[in-house]
Amino acid sequence: MIGECRRLVIGSGPYADSAEELTPVRLDWISAVPLAMIAVVLLAAPKLASIRRIEREDFPPRSS
Repeated sequence: MIGECRRLVIGSGPYADSAEELTPVRLDWISAVPLAMIAVVLLAAPKLASIRRIEREDFPPRSS
């Protein structure tokens, strides 16, 4: 995964000559904040994105 992220950042391999459309960090750096937060949470607790949890009827989790 780290290797794939590296290729994405430096724009090599399948990412050569591509342009980011959903999160254009170079044009709108603040758009990287939600992306970074999600990445940190999922790397820290990957079970939060488990299919079983997502498929439950009460997804998304209710606030307490």
